[in-house]
Amino acid sequence: MKICLDAGHGTGQNQSPARCGYFEGDRMFTLQRLLQQELEAYGVTVVCTRAARQDDPPLYTRALAAKDCDLFLSLHSNAAGNGVCESVDYPVVFYPVSGKGIGLAAELAECIHKTMGTLQPAQTRVRWNSAHNADYYGSPGYGKTTIREDTFQMKKFLSLLDKNKRFFLLTLLVGIVYSAISVAIPTISGRLITSVVADSANRTRLLCIFLLISFFQLCFAELDEYMGNTLKIRQKKQMRRNAFHAFSAQDSAKREDISAFVSFVNNDIPSVAEQYVLGTIDMIKCMSILTFSALSLLYIHWVLALVIVGVSLLIVALPNTMRKRGVAAFRIYYKQGKG
Repeated sequence: MKICLDAGHGTGQNQSPARCGYFEGDRMFTLQRLLQQELEAYGVTVVCTRAARQDDPPLYTRALAAKDCDLFLSLHSNAAGNGVCESVDYPVVFYPVSGKGIGLAAELAECIHKTMGTLQPAQTRVRWNSAHNADYYGSPGYGKTTIREDTFQMKKFLSLLDKNKRFFLLTLLVGIVYSAISVAIPTISGRLITSVVADSANRTRLLCIFLLISFFQLCFAELDEYMGNTLKIRQKKQMRRNAFHAFSAQDSAKREDISAFVSFVNNDIPSVAEQYVLGTIDMIKCMSILTFSALSLLYIHWVLALVIVGVSLLIVALPNTMRKRGVAAFRIYYKQGKG
């Protein structure tokens, strides 16, 4: 058996409001060493995320250390006590957002509760990341799960859309038109102001064009919001229908499997619908705005247009290059929802 021990935080971090000399980062490093010694005495292979007390690796690096491990234990102590917060005295064990391992988490939490004699009963929870599309630590391996970066594959994405392909393309078209109008408005209004100041004969014609495009912008803004919300609802309904069909086709389901499926339907499917489907549309709309802006600057100077294009490429490419965490929801859907 192989276990990864993760001592939370770093040295000198998270000082206790109840005890001035207590720092969570230092105490958890000590606990990590003690647990390592005990586990190795039982013949368990132990991997530690902090080799030295001063180490404080980022979340993804901590999760990556658990690759090919059977269990990932991140050690924290957040209760206060001593008159600061006496109502918090219980152990809580977090399990993957997929629901896998909830039984083990409950047993471990209960064991800690009995050993420490806490005032409140043990608890189990899940913890999402800030985007609510994966575990807080990215994708810590559980049960020989290999951590990897999910790549955006168009074939899988089109398969994900299923019957909503046409509606997705229509929503995307509306978004691009709305982006083009949004870029055209400031350009036309700028020329209109210039013509008014210069007392040009074209000011009446420019004013009519400006009012007409402003009306179209208002219409497409409402239509863009309506189409996006409708697509999100349709996509969630379709994915849940596919997931229920795949799950009902199983011969039997254990309590742990049912719990994982409920968590998957209520949390992962909405995350996929919003982060991947609507997120893809938002990304293309952003690129469209930058591209249209570059085109509108061509009449001023080609260097300005080139700068805008370069910035747009960095906005899309740089975060994907620097991103160091897997996105679990998309992978879970193809594993559970598609059967």
